[in-house]
Order: sequence, then structure tokens, then C-alpha cells
Amino acid sequence: ESNVGSAATYADMLEAMVQSWCGQWGKELPVVIMQLPGYMSRHKEPVETGWTQIRHQQYLAAKHLTNAALAPTFDTGEYNDIHPQDKRTAGHRAALQMRKLAYGEKQLVSGGPMPVAARVKDGAAVIKFAKDGGRLTVKGDALRDFAVKVNGKYQWAEARVTDERTVTLTLPEGVTETTVRYGWDDYPTPTLYNVEGIPAPQFEIEARGK
Repeated sequence: ESNVGSAATYADMLEAMVQSWCGQWGKELPVVIMQLPGYMSRHKEPVETGWTQIRHQQYLAAKHLTNAALAPTFDTGEYNDIHPQDKRTAGHRAALQMRKLAYGEKQLVSGGPMPVAARVKDGAAVIKFAKDGGRLTVKGDALRDFAVKVNGKYQWAEARVTDERTVTLTLPEGVTETTVRYGWDDYPTPTLYNVEGIPAPQFEIEARGK
């Protein structure tokens, strides 16, 4: 939370800290990164804030470190309390990731849906999610908080789950490549989950035509 004013360097610092720990212990350590919870305001339009940037940096660090995992918590926060009252959910998600990282339960679905590839096809952005992130499901009446970059600016996009590992977004006419963002708000409305009840993290992925 205290790094929101210098978020651009956070992934590098977090990775360096973990690598320093591993060097001091003389072995690779399992690390769970708790992606920041929902806090402050929900916005009508896509935003870029220190809070969203830190979440993105945590996402990048989890991808770069070889023995780290991400536990999303942005569905557990309160708009007026920087320390979420729901400690049980956050602790449970951290424990699931540690069971897989440290105790070798490889078949366990320990995290939320993680995007692995995206492409633009027939006026839509098609996002594929990792198999080990479980089968996709929607919480609520529709997917929300998906945005696409058009002419340098982000705008909300209609999204739907099209199979157990795929989300498809409708794009404005003529868009052949874009950046897709999900959950990019201080206090988002998480709707993309797996059937185990773990949300997808805040993420960003490039989608290009083929």
C-alpha cells in the first residue's frame, strides 16, 4: 500500500527481495503474493491509479519468479478500510497456493483463472485461460470490468464466457489489435471466477490478429 506513489518499480523491488531471501536461506523459497484488495472508489470509466498499478506489478512479479504464485483478494475489501475484515478468504487462498508450491499437490486448483493467450478474430478479442486455473464461471448476471484499448484510450467492452477456458470480448469495428484489461479499478466488481470460487486476478494481456 505504501508503494502506490512509485508503482512502476514495484515488481523489480519485489523480485529482488524474494531473490535476496532465497540467497540468504541458500535455497528457492515458495512465495505467495497477495494481490491488493478492493479499496476506495469504484469508477464509471476505466482508470489508471497507483492501486491498480501495484496490482499489475504484483501480477508481473508472480509471472517472473519461478516459485511464486498470486492470490487475488480484490473481492474481499471494503471501500473505507485499507485492511479488509475478511481475513478468512485471503488466508484460505494463500493456503491453497502454498499447498501446491510447498507441499506438491500438483492437481489442486489453487489459484484463479490466469490468461495465457489472446488474439483478435472476426471482430472479437478471444482470451484463453490456463487449464490448471479451473473451469470458468460467471458470478452475477454478466461479466463486468473488461476494458479494451482503442485509439490510445480504454473503454468498457462486452464480454462473455464462451467455453470453460475462453472469454470473448466484442470489439469496435475495425480494431485488429488491442490491449485487454480486467478488474482495472480501485474497487472493482469481480465477476470472472473458476468453479472452485477463486476469482481471476486483475490482469492485462495483448490481443493481436492472426
